[in-house]
Amino acid sequence: MPRPTKRLHTICGEVILADDDDKPPLDRYKTAVKSPDERVEVLVKSILQTGLKEIAKEPYITAAERRELKEALKKVEEIEPSLPNSNAAAGQNISNNEADGTINVNQGNGNMNINPGSGQIFDGAEFQNLYFGVQPPAPRQL
Repeated sequence: MPRPTKRLHTICGEVILADDDDKPPLDRYKTAVKSPDERVEVLVKSILQTGLKEIAKEPYITAAERRELKEALKKVEEIEPSLPNSNAAAGQNISNNEADGTINVNQGNGNMNINPGSGQIFDGAEFQNLYFGVQPPAPRQL
């Protein structure tokens, strides 16, 4: 991932300075954020953590300024996510199963139908003429 400062600059440009005035800013933001790690609050937190760890030291800043940065970091950590995890990546749900076995994931509202076998799941849809196996012969006319 690019540096947080560069990615934050890019996202802000895509949201604020976008030529697409017809699209609401939140929709532009959803499109610009490619993963949960690219949400603005996550990037700002990363920038503050790096600054406190590597830059914000005496003689460059005073102890009072360092306390202000720590307080700012604490406030950023308390911010609710700007997008839920499932909305990152342009509003799409993405699940990767790189482990052995089944991982059941429900990334939204509604039922979760689990089929560990090889057959199909019929999830409450309505069917006409549903046959399992061979279709029976047509009924005789009397």
